[in-house]
Amino acid sequence: ELQGGLPTRATVEGIVNFLNAPVTYDGLKDVSETHPSIKSADLFPKMRSMKQQDLVDISMYILYQNFTIPEKWGGGKQYY
Repeated sequence: ELQGGLPTRATVEGIVNFLNAPVTYDGLKDVSETHPSIKSADLFPKMRSMKQQDLVDISMYILYQNFTIPEKWGGGKQYY
């Protein structure tokens, strides 16, 4: 459930915020050292070239997947 996260991850803006500075599901702990983000671009080189529009596009695709294949969404490699 994306809407249960704090801050919410059920919107494009919420996912973009997470990709900029990721925190745990309850919003209390910074997880940027273990999750690719703009904040940790020094640890994750691919994030260095990401622009805000790229993050918006990624976020929109994540939400699109949730609506088009909800039975597989979040299942990782077990479905592929």
